[in-house]
Amino acid sequence: MQLPEPDVDESLLVAALDSAGVRAEVVAWDDPNVVWSSYACAVLRSCWNYHEPDQQSAFQAWLTHADSSTLLLNPVQAVHWNFSKRYLLELQRAGITIAPTEIIPRGSTVVVPDDWERVVVKPLVSAGSRQTCVIDSWHDEVPEHVHQLVASEDVLVQQYVHSVDDHGERCLVWIRDTLMHAIRKEPRFAGQDERVSLSAVEISDQEAAFAHRVLDTAAACGGFSRSDLLYARVDLALDDSHAPLLMELELIEPSLFLMQSAATREACVAAITQAAFAYN
Repeated sequence: MQLPEPDVDESLLVAALDSAGVRAEVVAWDDPNVVWSSYACAVLRSCWNYHEPDQQSAFQAWLTHADSSTLLLNPVQAVHWNFSKRYLLELQRAGITIAPTEIIPRGSTVVVPDDWERVVVKPLVSAGSRQTCVIDSWHDEVPEHVHQLVASEDVLVQQYVHSVDDHGERCLVWIRDTLMHAIRKEPRFAGQDERVSLSAVEISDQEAAFAHRVLDTAAACGGFSRSDLLYARVDLALDDSHAPLLMELELIEPSLFLMQSAATREACVAAITQAAFAYN
């Protein structure tokens, strides 16, 4: 299996599971030779090709197959709901503050509000900053690559949140109903390496309360139980009044930054083991 970039969590998690006496294998979701029913559970991690346009239908079909064969973590309902970034607008309608966001359907004219100057553009189904870019002068001229992207798939456009430049984006890692740790990361766009811009930070009471509200709202919108999530990552920034706003809620394949927290590694191993034994 060849990844588009290294998964720094992979070896740490496998080693931690091995130390706990749990046998773990790294296999590809799209390997037709894998017998999913032979595993006590399947933990989605670095499935970073699922979002490619020619893989999306196959991945959705695989989710149904895997869910009928073993315990899928995260649960299939959460993964289906989180698959498209339309979930952000659903959370906004339910009262969660998000970065100002518009969806441009495939083949449409590229239009955003007149008062948006600097914007971030990304595919509606995306991971690992695929095709994600920042445009500083949107209304001067829409770049040709954006027109090409909109011609081929649905696109998300967000007003640039300036607090990510100084305060930074905060990624809060959640393991089995508990906020474990957080890191600060700088903006990342296509072709950039995320690992060079990470540092550990404390989780403020305001951030923790907001993250809990996001997860409660997501569970209600997506039809799953918050306690059924093995992991989640709540990515936050600050709005102009210094209140938290949601950048992303990642339930499919987020980096959990296990290198920054031994406690998170241990919690993840315990949660996987407990879920697998309960299922079997």
